[in-house]
Amino acid sequence: MNSMHRGFLDDCEKEQLQHSGEIQSYGALLILSKHFELTHWSENFTEFTGFDPEDLAQSISNRSFLPALTAFPTQVGHRSELLSGLDSKKGLFDLVITRGNDETLLIEFF
Repeated sequence: MNSMHRGFLDDCEKEQLQHSGEIQSYGALLILSKHFELTHWSENFTEFTGFDPEDLAQSISNRSFLPALTAFPTQVGHRSELLSGLDSKKGLFDLVITRGNDETLLIEFF
């Protein structure tokens, strides 16, 4: 990730959430339990990514997509960035994967 992009993300992370529960229009969010079960997704997920959130979560669960997630560290706050981590009919997406509380996985699509 280039330094300009990283700086932008750092600034965003420091901003206070004013509209909790809302996702910016230039991204989408998928949240999985520690057992890779779909728990939440952003309202714009399908329109933004071109994927059904339940189908994508199932692909992650059966390891046909992002098989390395099974070895993702369990430390809360651990983060990995995958440039061009997902290719879809809507284009290439960068992914930011973060370990949340209760070992959830937050997968952000940009």
